[in-house]
Amino acid sequence: MRTLLVLLPYALYTCLRRCKIIETSLRSYYTTEMKTYTGACHCGAISFEVETDLSHVIACNCSHCEKNGLVLNFVDKEKFKLLSGKDALTEYFFGDKTIRYLFCHTCGTHPFAEGVTFPQTAINVRCLDGIDLAMLTITPYNGKDL
Repeated sequence: MRTLLVLLPYALYTCLRRCKIIETSLRSYYTTEMKTYTGACHCGAISFEVETDLSHVIACNCSHCEKNGLVLNFVDKEKFKLLSGKDALTEYFFGDKTIRYLFCHTCGTHPFAEGVTFPQTAINVRCLDGIDLAMLTITPYNGKDL
């Protein structure tokens, strides 16, 4: 799909984009099947891979997610693999302490968090390689009032 976009003349691309043909194709490319994605923090000290379909992506409005600009996708813990940077992780808890927020102590990026009271990992989709957030369906989540 990406090769097709490079080969399309700009006028045709613009027309297809206005008609929502390209968005529909890319949206289904990101969301219809399980894929393995790689990701990292900004400085690269922390890297990981995750198997997910990106069909359930949320933008939580709790104070932590909102201030850090997190866009999250929750996966079962066994679908997440930390490749490097365990020693670069710093943890942070707040509120009811059900989520262990992890960030890089060098660059401050929050690539993922782990459930404490539930067996899932929250992936910061902004840290995944090659993802265009504009092509995802992002669901608002009201974490502020929990």
